[in-house]
Amino acid sequence: MTVVLALAAAASWGSSDFVAGIASRRASGLSVVVAAHLTGLLAPCSSRLPSSGASRKTGAAGWGAAAGWGAAAGICGGMGAALLYRGLAIGRMGVVAPVTAAGAAALPTAAGLLLGNGLDPLALVGIALALPAVVLIALPHPGTTTTPATPARARRPTRVLRRWLHEPGLAEALLSGAGFGGFYLFLERAPADGGLLPLIAARVASVLLLAGFAVVTGRRVLPSAGARAGAVAVGALDVAAAKLYLFAARTGPLPVVAVLSSLYPVTTVGLARVIEGERCHRWQVAGLVTAGVAVGLLSVA
Repeated sequence: MTVVLALAAAASWGSSDFVAGIASRRASGLSVVVAAHLTGLLAPCSSRLPSSGASRKTGAAGWGAAAGWGAAAGICGGMGAALLYRGLAIGRMGVVAPVTAAGAAALPTAAGLLLGNGLDPLALVGIALALPAVVLIALPHPGTTTTPATPARARRPTRVLRRWLHEPGLAEALLSGAGFGGFYLFLERAPADGGLLPLIAARVASVLLLAGFAVVTGRRVLPSAGARAGAVAVGALDVAAAKLYLFAARTGPLPVVAVLSSLYPVTTVGLARVIEGERCHRWQVAGLVTAGVAVGLLSVA
């Protein structure tokens, strides 16, 4: 069940990213995220929170802990989204997107292992395969890069590494990955008795953070009328993914859930291929195959 829920979360997040990409063609990325997170705030509020006997015994302290962890997750997720769009604005997608996706998976995975989440050897192999698969899938087609051709001597590994470390948007990508990783980690730490309260607190925190950032920087808070429907769809898919992730994190080990949920680029690439006719290049195909093997190993572990 954990694997199914985590993969469903990845599919929903990947669909959300695809729709967000289309909506961002008509409005700024920041305004789309604010509207999406506002929609994501309304959705959990309209859902019925579980009220089991255990949750009634938890009392104010339990609800406070659930809200606190949720707010921390929302702040991290909101910062991750803002930094991602900043990185994409000043840097290359081929650097920003893979680094962000890998960081989002690596941080909670490492934290889970350090916290003593014992895993089957097959699961460890699956995680080791899934992390590079995320990077490969997120890489754009080589023909989309704007980097000019360089002499062979300039493509030596050490020089390539130095150039990569100085890439515009790299710092934003690293911090964005840490932000999304923090969202995964803190949301998982919220008490199960809190029901959907952590998601509500997360969305309140992220909306306040992103809207405040938009106001301070003089940007539009909400998207134009032509992009609002898309932003609402993004928010609905995003909150559905967050719910699925929360339920998965309550039934299985954090490293497995975080890694599987971070395979969302699979859905984004697939939708782009089916709906917009984008072709998968060989690195993405290799990433998809690797991700499939990783999922298989994690499923049987």
